[in-house]
Amino acid sequence: MNDLNSKINQNTPADDKLAIYKSQANAVSKKKDQKNEELKKVEVEKLALEKMMREKEEHYLKTRGSKYLKRDDFKQYAATLRVKNNAFKAMKKALDEIKSEVNVLDRTKQILKERAGDVDDVLRDLEKKKGITGYANVED
Repeated sequence: MNDLNSKINQNTPADDKLAIYKSQANAVSKKKDQKNEELKKVEVEKLALEKMMREKEEHYLKTRGSKYLKRDDFKQYAATLRVKNNAFKAMKKALDEIKSEVNVLDRTKQILKERAGDVDDVLRDLEKKKGITGYANVED
């Protein structure tokens, strides 16, 4: 073994040109091993997630029934959805009409309050002229 080591050491100067390539090859080999380990970890994680997904699907099937609707069930679902959609549109239209009516009534109320303020002033002035100040308050 010593003889072989001495021969290797003697041949080292000739192999200096290959030493760079050997070190690069070693580095690439290490990177490849690291990536293989990462790949194995990711595959294990993938298998665990697939197992969890199967368990969740089985639980869903037990609690909710089949994953996909049958043709007749889908038609029935679509029909009920159409009915609900039409009812929603009708109610929304009625609500919009009510909101617009409320806006009109609010504006009317505002206008009448402005006029009522003027009427109260006119009434007070009239009461002063006639000499019966405070009569409207007594009547109220």
